[in-house]
Amino acid sequence: MPEIIDIVHEEYQNIVDKYIKLFCEKHDLVFDSWVGDNESSHITACFTNDIILNVDDIRLDIDMNIPVGVIEEWTNVSSINFLTFCRISK
Repeated sequence: MPEIIDIVHEEYQNIVDKYIKLFCEKHDLVFDSWVGDNESSHITACFTNDIILNVDDIRLDIDMNIPVGVIEEWTNVSSINFLTFCRISK
């Protein structure tokens, strides 16, 4: 069983890395580090512009093809979650 967990963990890391790459290309950002430098958790990513985002929000941005600028606007008023912000911003 531990071998399958290692495989799944590696696949997860690869998928998250691909989302981060797509997000950086889309928003012209540079990935800096994981919060706490804990790559194995892949929960919160830091970018060089002092932008800190949850991986779920990054995935949502990519999967829903949210227009460039919306997530940046949301980070300035993030009193609601990103999905709700996207729905009311349409």
